[in-house]
Amino acid sequence: MKNKLAFLIIAIFCPLFLVAETFTIRSKTKDGEWRQKVLEIEPQNGVVSLKIPSSEIPDGQLEIIPHFARARAGEDGYMLLSTGGLIPYKAGVKNTVYIPWSPSTKEFRMRAEGMKTPRASFVAIFKKLPFERASRVSVQDGSYQLSTFYDMQRCAFDAYEDIEIEYQFLPSEDSDYSAMARAYRKHLLDGGECKTISERLTPELDYAANCVEIRIRQAWKPVPSPIENQTPENEPELRVRTDFKAISDFLKALKKAGVDKAQICLVGWNIGGHDGRWPTAFPVEPKLGGEKGLRELIALAKSLGYQIVCHTNSTDIYHISDDWKKGFPVAKKTDGSMYKNGTWGGGRMYDMCPKFSWEYAQRDLPKIADLGFKGLHYIDVISTKPPFDCHDPAHPCTRKEAEEYMNKILSLAKKLFGGSASEGGADYVCGTQDYALYVYFNLFKQARGIVERIVPFWEITFNGIMLHNTSTETVNYPIKSPESRLKLYEFGGRPLFYINSKFKDSGNNSMGDLDLSISTPEEMARTIAAIKRGSQEYDKCSRLQRLFIRSHSELSKGVFSTLYDDGTEVVSNYTDKSYAHKGVEIHPKDFAIFEP
Repeated sequence: MKNKLAFLIIAIFCPLFLVAETFTIRSKTKDGEWRQKVLEIEPQNGVVSLKIPSSEIPDGQLEIIPHFARARAGEDGYMLLSTGGLIPYKAGVKNTVYIPWSPSTKEFRMRAEGMKTPRASFVAIFKKLPFERASRVSVQDGSYQLSTFYDMQRCAFDAYEDIEIEYQFLPSEDSDYSAMARAYRKHLLDGGECKTISERLTPELDYAANCVEIRIRQAWKPVPSPIENQTPENEPELRVRTDFKAISDFLKALKKAGVDKAQICLVGWNIGGHDGRWPTAFPVEPKLGGEKGLRELIALAKSLGYQIVCHTNSTDIYHISDDWKKGFPVAKKTDGSMYKNGTWGGGRMYDMCPKFSWEYAQRDLPKIADLGFKGLHYIDVISTKPPFDCHDPAHPCTRKEAEEYMNKILSLAKKLFGGSASEGGADYVCGTQDYALYVYFNLFKQARGIVERIVPFWEITFNGIMLHNTSTETVNYPIKSPESRLKLYEFGGRPLFYINSKFKDSGNNSMGDLDLSISTPEEMARTIAAIKRGSQEYDKCSRLQRLFIRSHSELSKGVFSTLYDDGTEVVSNYTDKSYAHKGVEIHPKDFAIFEP
């Protein structure tokens, strides 16, 4: 790889801008030699495009510093992070460097970010090599700077595609975070990367858009696992909580209570229960009723008018899996060690090389579909983080190749089941994923440090393109705080209910400690009442999942407006006092829907 840094610049004069935009490019080879260059790029129709050919990307580090991405403390405006975080230019902030997103970030959402200053507002779109970048916010002596950082030495692969960043400048009269999201949405749609829900509608997607989601965790081994690398001989005992017969009884009671539509997702139906032996799924767990009992449950659900799917996994592998030593499909780091995560039901969880993920999906998903499942099939993890690479010389895989494999897997699910779903809202699968289980982990805790609050950057971009639940806090919202309910509808979410969401022996439960259960008649009655309340509430606004969100704004301190393209407005009042809007009194900790 060349040490010399060269650049291909697209630059055409545009009457909207009288001067070129300036960048400082800092580069460092793996030998430690630093270089710096100042570039001036003239915009084309309000867009500045920066391209660095892959052959000229240094084999060390590279930082792209746009001079227009600067602000002074006290100025009006903010940085809009890809996470939806807003950073205002406050005075008195200590000198700091903040990395809101990098290739190692677990919760990935957007390949775009923006900035608003008194001089200019723009949205930056990372068109190529997006998964090797890190966003970098620097605050130094009252000066705020947003830049982009690449570490190709960490990547270890030669640059596998160009760097290409498009900075779209927005007119001053329409330059807030809503406008930035709309610009990014237009970029994705115009480029054919995704289509609206209405354009790709299947019967299964149409059904799911009109109803709530109900997940039921059926069985699991102790979490965290007392045994790191399990074998069939030392595997901990499976805890059966809700077998197929119990779910059949629940669905009959749910139907009798008047909940006519819902998508049911079975979690832990597979051998070893939830996260028991992935990617090994079969046989169907005998202690739950086996394949015969599962097929009977699926048939019953369909007869009651419910759509039923299941939970699978295409990214993780456990030592106890039958596939552990078949070509050794674990993803490797640059030093040859294995990518590994925490311990779950199956023991230590390792990342699987994406090439094997695709191979096993082709092997297993048709067998799972043959059981009778139909709907938005759920595959865990995929859209919660960027695609990960593999450096095993026997099966190397770049993040770009991994992106392609993950989209192939979700496309196969759509073909077999009628739709696809995954855990988060990563935008690199926006063309193949129909439903995001939740967009955020712990949304209420993300506004910290220099991040003042979280705004619906993702939701304005993708509402009408992908169904979504808002966050882990909004799961089972009728039994949680009023703020959970308000956030779900402020951000345009689809209600998600999770039976047996609380399952860990120690550590935090991601969905919180308030849970739903169907283990006793009393618990079942409480669960059905919560689901019925959420279903009836969602019936009033389910059509909004198919519409674009036009804008989001704060009307008053603690009162927010979410405006849809057809003119529908949802106003959420988080305060302890009533708020009057368009002649309607919105009660404290409540929301109102204003029809067009």
